[in-house]
Amino acid sequence: KKIKVIHALYINEDLSVSVLLSILHEVCAFVRRRFNFHSMANVAFVPVDAIASCCLRVSKYIRREDLHSVSKYEIQQKSGVCEIDAVVLHIKKKRICADLRVLPRLKKLKKNHKPKRA
Repeated sequence: KKIKVIHALYINEDLSVSVLLSILHEVCAFVRRRFNFHSMANVAFVPVDAIASCCLRVSKYIRREDLHSVSKYEIQQKSGVCEIDAVVLHIKKKRICADLRVLPRLKKLKKNHKPKRA
């Protein structure tokens, strides 16, 4: 039975160890009560910057000019943390979530693209 993260707790990193342990104890007690857990063995606490940034929807069509501008791409799989399959295109300083069917077109464009000489 998979349970997704439904609560985020932001903790100031300047707190003392005893205060952090007290907060952790309260969070564990809450999780045990809320989800009827007998053990906390499968509960993970992760830093906020380690939480994945998932695509929630995808664009089915990406313009050719945008595909030429892709600096890198990543594959998002729904078998992991995220709920849908996607290709995450990095264009300038933006991330564009695209349908997986865009990937063959991107690879073909990148393969045939010759950089302009100065």
